[in-house]
Amino acid sequence: MVDTTNYTNWDRYRDFHKVFGTPEGGRVLDQILKWGHVLKTSMNKDVNNVLFSEGERNLALKILAGLTAPAEQPQRRNK
Repeated sequence: MVDTTNYTNWDRYRDFHKVFGTPEGGRVLDQILKWGHVLKTSMNKDVNNVLFSEGERNLALKILAGLTAPAEQPQRRNK
């Protein structure tokens, strides 16, 4: 495991773009989104299937969130 004690949202953003910003990374991301059912409904008659699909979808959406630039931190005003 890697120490992520001081790992910031900007660090994650840069890392995700470095990994998924390559042609190979783009193909992997595309496959993750397909496995995560991001572009289709997870509704099903079997509740267990829905719950399982939603778990996969949640992980795929978290990966997508890592590719979204974090909001800027508000600057403190000196009084």
